[in-house]
Amino acid sequence: LYRQSTLLACLILIASAISSIVHYQNEKKPILLYAFFSTFIASCFYIYFVLRRNVPIRSRYMDWILTTPLLLLELCFLTGIQNRPWLITSILFLNFLVFAFGYWGEIGRISRPLGCFLGFLPLLFFFTIFFLFGNNSIYIPLFLVVWSLYGITYLLPSTNTRNISYNVLDIVSKGVFTFALIISL
Repeated sequence: LYRQSTLLACLILIASAISSIVHYQNEKKPILLYAFFSTFIASCFYIYFVLRRNVPIRSRYMDWILTTPLLLLELCFLTGIQNRPWLITSILFLNFLVFAFGYWGEIGRISRPLGCFLGFLPLLFFFTIFFLFGNNSIYIPLFLVVWSLYGITYLLPSTNTRNISYNVLDIVSKGVFTFALIISL
């Protein structure tokens, strides 16, 4: 199931990257360029995961550190805060903290439950920024739920189950989101 979910994620991310760049060429909306880069980068990592037949945790974190700021910039456009640099900087910094705490728990610098707890704090802070300063976009609660599921998945005891769940969550948060974005524009 792990191999199939990794291959499925790879194919969906490639398709969403192609779709977003084609639509960007037609519509010239910057949000589509962010969508392209987030799905293209994720596609490259998933090609690597498929070829390697496993997912080194360091590589997965590299994928997320590169792609989630782009997803957050997309969310900034969708919520109307794209012209507020101090908010965007705060959100991106808090996002980095999410991954720093998670990675520290991943490599045993701190316990996994503590890494999860500490990672949820900045996540909740940056979603609070979206709720307070953004418009009432349906994407805010959807992203909050999906990204919270990453934290819950982080606590699963089985590495295999975690990786399958991460693959599914990446499909939803990057691929499905990009297709929804294309349809809604």
